[in-house]
Amino acid sequence: MRNLPKTTHPKQKSILRSFAIAFPVAIAMVGSEVVWAQNGMQRDILGDCGARSCEVMFDRVARGYPELTAQLTSDCDGDLSLQVFKSGRQWPRVSFVCWEAADSRGERTGSWLGTLPLLKGDRTFAPQWQCGEFDRVCQEWLPQLRSIAPETVRNGEVQCAMRNGELFFAVVETRVDLRCGFFATTVWDENGDGLVDYEDPVSVDISVGIIGND
Repeated sequence: MRNLPKTTHPKQKSILRSFAIAFPVAIAMVGSEVVWAQNGMQRDILGDCGARSCEVMFDRVARGYPELTAQLTSDCDGDLSLQVFKSGRQWPRVSFVCWEAADSRGERTGSWLGTLPLLKGDRTFAPQWQCGEFDRVCQEWLPQLRSIAPETVRNGEVQCAMRNGELFFAVVETRVDLRCGFFATTVWDENGDGLVDYEDPVSVDISVGIIGND
């Protein structure tokens, strides 16, 4: 754990500007590197990131997706762990886990935070929402929602993709509530290496956007 510098080079300010106000403690700059930080202290990152260190992978993800990286990590007050993986035709992805303090045996529990692309411009991440073949309600409503509130729909697609979820919506009086169904996952690390040994997924859904009048 290292103290962060108190000043930031002017050329680096533009990198931080998009998330510095909303997420002041999750990400910081050390020299030209984007780092994981808590309370003004640079923190090491655990996990399995292949041939590169997880700090290098964090820097790469945070540069490509600064606001989303800050959002995922802002509530983590324990140890952050990353795992780089690739599935099928997808570009490489990075999974984020926040670990609680280990017990006397080195075991600990944690929470899966979500997934982001490793590379900026990943066209396979957050594809456009498509209605099911027999979902007539979705087929009727979705084109209207895209026309009325395209940014809200797109943000919902991104927020749900981070959670590996599925989008759906609920119509409540004059509002449409975009919702994401996903698995909120508790994880266990048996030996303190920051890797998941066991997991317990629970199906949940959250709102990722409201369209219409309150």
